[in-house]
Amino acid sequence: MGKKKEPPKPTGGLEQSGIEKRLCNCICLCQLMSIISGVALLYLSVIVVSPAKQTLDAQFVEPSVVCTTLRVEDGDCELPSCGEWCMSKGGTNCPIVYAKVRHKGTTVRFSQCSGMQSRFCSAQKFNETQSFVCSEKDKKDDKRGQCDRLNRIMDCRPTRMEKKLEGLRTNMTSLCRNITAIKECVGKNSSSSAVTPQGIMACSQYTCNDLKGIYECINGNCKKYEDPVCTDRCTSLKMGNVGIVTPNLFRWGTCEQAEVNGTVVWNDEDKPLSLYCSRMEENESGTELTGEDCLNGTLDNPDHFSDITNYTEILALLDENAEPLDVTHTALPSERSVLISNGTKVMINIQGCVNTLQKECTAWLDEKSRDGNDGMHPAVYPCYVTPESTSYVVTNYNRSKTVFQMVLATVVPSALLILSCCCLVLCGKTVGVNEFGLFFCKPCHKQEGDGGKQPAKQSAP
Repeated sequence: MGKKKEPPKPTGGLEQSGIEKRLCNCICLCQLMSIISGVALLYLSVIVVSPAKQTLDAQFVEPSVVCTTLRVEDGDCELPSCGEWCMSKGGTNCPIVYAKVRHKGTTVRFSQCSGMQSRFCSAQKFNETQSFVCSEKDKKDDKRGQCDRLNRIMDCRPTRMEKKLEGLRTNMTSLCRNITAIKECVGKNSSSSAVTPQGIMACSQYTCNDLKGIYECINGNCKKYEDPVCTDRCTSLKMGNVGIVTPNLFRWGTCEQAEVNGTVVWNDEDKPLSLYCSRMEENESGTELTGEDCLNGTLDNPDHFSDITNYTEILALLDENAEPLDVTHTALPSERSVLISNGTKVMINIQGCVNTLQKECTAWLDEKSRDGNDGMHPAVYPCYVTPESTSYVVTNYNRSKTVFQMVLATVVPSALLILSCCCLVLCGKTVGVNEFGLFFCKPCHKQEGDGGKQPAKQSAP
């Protein structure tokens, strides 16, 4: 059997060299780069460039001011406080946060303090506490009952349903109130609380309808306190000459002087001082305290101040601010003198949404939606106002970062698109396809009309 013959090479054709093969790969890469950069430029112009331009045009004022959450309402998702994906806005209701907006207070440094005590206190009243009716559905989740997610210390009492729930023999249910912020309870915590006669631990719309007493609950699993003893928080205070209210703790004791910007504004020879500060730090020995964002410095008669035993009396003293420490409200301003708005919508940014898809809004709402209805202090956080509108403020703003993101989202894909297109145009001028469909580099060969190699000259006979 003879040797297999190779097919003849095309007459007049060109064989591709290594340079031509690499040039072909380069063209494919440039085409891919031009497509990706073009799509990226279009996409980034919507989710980065346009919002960044709107943010810069709004001219938000730096430094930041202070927001204190007032309430959370369900509103239109066209412009929510925070949405997880900007392109999916609209449709259902979304939580919208409203806050009181004011300028920052001053920094106050207390020195030579002694006998300082601290305790969490709340001015909430029993009938103002969060209440849960175990037979009712959760307003935010129809698949759950109001008692499915009970947490912390609950005071549960029997109550009558307006309408008997199908599946229950009785029209009685349980009304549970969250008393964690206003009561301190001690007692025997039973090892296996019988939240129903059948001993079911997890509460639902059809269980926990006969609770009576004090319960400690974690995500709807409740344990009953046996023989509980509950006392009101912060009702037996023994004041010194200073009372400082912060969102987390109430501090009181005795100090010798207070300074603002290095200037002594109060000493122990003056009347007792009370004030509000957003944050408070103290040294290891507790003899020096530094309060940030302090307001409503109020002096009080020594006899009246020493008679104060209740936290609500301190709050009333601060709210009235009848005898301010600084009558000019410059060294230690009152809240009224720095108030910007008593109820403004709060958004995470100018669009009210994010595109990170990392549950950023879930964490944002967990922090900013604390409005104090559970007896805790409402959320206090920095925010930014714009002279263009008084109807909203934003919490996430950094001008230099915004400019950097806008430039980066514009320059990088644009440069890649221009570079890839220029390469394609240049390659289009330097390559060709011969009559046999074979790709070749024009400058690398002498051409004839059909794109083949020029035949060698024949010698004369």
